[in-house]
Amino acid sequence: MKDVSRRILQLVLVILVLAIGVGLTRWIIATKPKIKKTRPPGHVPLVKTMTVKQRPITVEIDSEGTVRPVARITLSPQISGKAVEVSENLRTGKLVRKGELLVKIEDEDYRIALIRAKAEIQKTLAELSRLKEDARASVDEWKSVNPDVPPPPLVAREPDIKAAEAALQAARAGLKKAELDLKRTEIRAPFDAIVINEDVDIGQYLRAGQAIATLASVEEVEIRVFLNEKDAGYLYIPGINTKEESGSEALVSAVYGTKKYTWRGRITRAEPVDEKTRTLPVVVVVKGPYRGLPPLAIGLFVDVKLRGRTISPAVLMPKTALRWDSEGRPFVWVLDRENRLRKRAVVIERTDNGKALISKGLSNGEVVVLSPPDTATEGLKVRVLNK
Repeated sequence: MKDVSRRILQLVLVILVLAIGVGLTRWIIATKPKIKKTRPPGHVPLVKTMTVKQRPITVEIDSEGTVRPVARITLSPQISGKAVEVSENLRTGKLVRKGELLVKIEDEDYRIALIRAKAEIQKTLAELSRLKEDARASVDEWKSVNPDVPPPPLVAREPDIKAAEAALQAARAGLKKAELDLKRTEIRAPFDAIVINEDVDIGQYLRAGQAIATLASVEEVEIRVFLNEKDAGYLYIPGINTKEESGSEALVSAVYGTKKYTWRGRITRAEPVDEKTRTLPVVVVVKGPYRGLPPLAIGLFVDVKLRGRTISPAVLMPKTALRWDSEGRPFVWVLDRENRLRKRAVVIERTDNGKALISKGLSNGEVVVLSPPDTATEGLKVRVLNK
C-alpha cells in the first residue's frame, strides 16, 4: 500500500514539473521581442582622398652621372735634366696647390747659359758702340773733304752697324731663352689639382716633353646628365633657352658610408644631341668640390636633382588618382558634399617618381579621390577612408 502511494506521489510531481516547464516555455515564447525585417544596405566603396592645396611648385628633374674634371693635363718638362727635387705631394691621389713646386731639375748648366747670354749682350753692345764711334769719325772726315756731298753708306759704316744691331737682337733673344730655360727647371702646379698618376723620382733624368704626371683640376668639376626633350623645356640651359652664363640650379648628392652629402652646382652648357638616344647632354659644374670633407671626388657616381621652372598655381598628387576618358584626355574623380563622385578634367604638366603635377582643372579645397574604384561612375556614393 505504501509503495502504491509513493508511486502515485512521484507521478503527480513529474506531471506538475512538466506542466510548469510547458507553461514557462509558452510564456517565454509569448513575451520574446519581435525582430523587424530590413533590407541590407547596398555596397559603398571605400576610397582614400586628399584635399587640394594649390601652391607654386618648382619642377625637379632627377638624373645621375659621373664626376669628371673640367681640366686635365699631362705634366711634362720643357727642358731636359736630372730631377733633384720631387714634392711629397706629387703622389697619386694627393692634392697640390696652384704654384706649388712639384719637380726641380738640376739648373747649373742653365745658370751658366744665362751668364753667357748676358756676356754676349755686353760684348755686342760694346761692338755696336765702337762701330758707331768709328762711323761718326769717318763721316766727320768725309764732310771736311767733301762738304757738299753726303757720305756713302760704307763711309758711315751702315752695313756694319746694322749687322751689329741684328747681333744685339739675337743676343737679347738668347738671354730671354736662357732666362726661360732657367725658370723651366722648376715645374709648378698650374692650378689646384689632384694627382691622377705620376712617374718621376729624384735622380731620374728627364727629357723635354716626357710625361711625368697627370693632374686634374679641383677648382671645379662637372657632371654630364642626359635629358629628354620635354624635361629640357623645364630647365634654363645656357645657349639653348637662356643667354645667361649659368642656368638652372643642381643639387648633386652622393653617399659615403651611411650618410648622404650634397653639393650645389649650375647647368653651364649643353653638348650636341646624342644621335643614338636622341637626348640632350647638359653639363653641371660644381665649384670647390675638394674644399670640405668628404670631397665630391672625381670618378664618383652621383645623383643629380635639377631645379627648373616654377609652375603656379599647381597641385602635386599621386599618379594613382589619374584616369583617362575614351578620347585619352586625363581627369580625376572629386567628391561633392554628399560624397558622390564627380569627374574633373585636368592638365598634367609632368609625371615623375609616382607623382603627377597638375597645373589646371582643380581648385583649393576640392577633395580628390586617390584610389577610385574600378567601377567608378558619375554620382557613385563612396565612403572616405581618411576622414
